[in-house]
Amino acid sequence: MRSSGHFGSCTSCVRIRLELDDKEVLISDFDDWHFVLNDSFYADNEKEWDDYYLGKLSMSKEESWNRIFDFNRLRDPEWHGTDSRCFQGVAGRINISRVNKVEHFVTRKQREI
Repeated sequence: MRSSGHFGSCTSCVRIRLELDDKEVLISDFDDWHFVLNDSFYADNEKEWDDYYLGKLSMSKEESWNRIFDFNRLRDPEWHGTDSRCFQGVAGRINISRVNKVEHFVTRKQREI
């Protein structure tokens, strides 16, 4: 949390540290997850995007979403950009006994641009 952008200036926040087994956490590509959230087909490139919406592909929208879990898949930089990938981990219900630490903090005042 040393970088800005997560929260606004002087925001009250809570950081929770917990311990989970690997099998309890689902890892996915953070940016690619937005295709699922937006109920959209996840295309590898512009041609595939066009083909899907023209009905030329046999892959379903839901099948395309599996790509968010393929971390070794080659990505078209013209379509996906060249920024580093960011991964997120999500878990279902977490028992309070798994929580190791809870920290309340206020974000630093951000510099004016």
